[in-house]
Amino acid sequence: MNFEKFPPPDSLESSALLNDQKIIKKGRFKKTFPEKNTHDKALSRRKFLKLGALALTGAMIPEITEKTLDFFSSQENENSSNQENPTSEQTRIHQDNESLVAESLEELREELYQENKANSPSLKEIFSFDNPQPITLSPEKIKEKIEHKWLKYYGKEGRLRPDLERGFHNMQPWIGEIKKCFHREGVPEKFAYLAIPESHFTINAHSPTGARGPYQFMKNTATNKICQLLVSNTIDERYDPIRSAEAAAKNLKYLYNQCFDWDLALSGYNGAFIWKYFSKVRNKKERTYPGFIKFLENSANETKEQLQTTDFFPYTVVPKDTLEKIAKRFKISNSAILKEANELSSSSILIGQKLKIPLNNHATKLYLYDKLVNPTGIKENLNYPGKFNAVFKIINSGDLDNLKTTNRLKFVEKKIPPQGKKIVNYLIKNGDSLFAIGKKFKLPYKKIIAENHLKNSSIKAGQRIRINLSHPNQTLISLAKTTSRLNLLKSLNPAIIDPHAPLPANFIVRL
Repeated sequence: MNFEKFPPPDSLESSALLNDQKIIKKGRFKKTFPEKNTHDKALSRRKFLKLGALALTGAMIPEITEKTLDFFSSQENENSSNQENPTSEQTRIHQDNESLVAESLEELREELYQENKANSPSLKEIFSFDNPQPITLSPEKIKEKIEHKWLKYYGKEGRLRPDLERGFHNMQPWIGEIKKCFHREGVPEKFAYLAIPESHFTINAHSPTGARGPYQFMKNTATNKICQLLVSNTIDERYDPIRSAEAAAKNLKYLYNQCFDWDLALSGYNGAFIWKYFSKVRNKKERTYPGFIKFLENSANETKEQLQTTDFFPYTVVPKDTLEKIAKRFKISNSAILKEANELSSSSILIGQKLKIPLNNHATKLYLYDKLVNPTGIKENLNYPGKFNAVFKIINSGDLDNLKTTNRLKFVEKKIPPQGKKIVNYLIKNGDSLFAIGKKFKLPYKKIIAENHLKNSSIKAGQRIRINLSHPNQTLISLAKTTSRLNLLKSLNPAIIDPHAPLPANFIVRL
């Protein structure tokens, strides 16, 4: 059995496999050569969304490799890195996503066992490690159920209707520019409304997992070669509706080109698991959303079986690890058990050292199972095609037409010039005047007088003057000049976090 590796702390969205590992099964060693997937780092959106979403990557394929260690060793660091509290809207959206899919799965379970309701297991029992029955997701039915439930939630009498209406209304000033982004990429313009199921078009949205902005990008995805958003301490383009829409369109286009299935592309927009499916199904035309869900179902069941039949779990020591910490993490009562299982002469371990985690302890197996086959991760992959399709059906039906406005953004764009000193020694010609020279170089003529220490505006042919074309640091405040205009520029440029900070060269500001 080959336990799959999880991404390291600084690139949790990458699912590429490491080097080949020795697999320990029933006392035998077997070499495997996992295939690398270079697309994972580029497009995995959420840092696996939640603890369960992180975990499920391990259940994506029958062979689960050693990179799982990176998840177990870095989870605390990852959680502590998101110091800013999530916005209440995003917390509610995450809760609604999970509860709705759970309800849909529960209904599906009842249908599957309608002929024998007395023996119908609960949803918790279906995903239980000790349940001998396989996990069943019924991909042909689950999408329809989820979409139907979202239609009810967002319908006229639904409890989320106010959120839908508010998001749609707030999107109106931006929608024209946003649709242009999708049109330029050749992506159907309807996907501009993806910001509503993602965040109810909340510009400053910050999810519990660290995704930000109306289209909810994690930092690694936002800054990859496809999306190319600027994310720093002073500027975060994830908050900019137009720039993040451009990134969303590029992301969806790339995903669609791998499968020619928009539902599958939507699922990939919200999770890393899709790349394991793609590596399994090489023919792009054979990749489908139902096939993907069936793949998750089969992989989860295979992982469950492997955990029940495998003696050891492979682990590689990472910084700050001790035998005591590793034992505690894997629910092993005493570090001496680890020492004995690995035939160690002392408790000292080295970074990069290979260890065997014995799986003769039921608590250890349950812990691993919870991380590797957690329903939360499955729910996120099931959710988004149905959720988006429900939202767009309501919008497309005309139910929200009364919220449309003709109010659109009006702005001009200014590119911040490179900073630096540039002096031009100008030779005055016949007919020149300081006013005309100033106009030519786009400088106030009084500034030319002051910098050349001239008594007045009188000049003569053959005289040389200095033209200072240096560009000082520009900030949103310096561009605004007045408080009232600053508020306007802030609303036009939500990516600029600190209006006092110098703007980088070539950055586009809306004025």
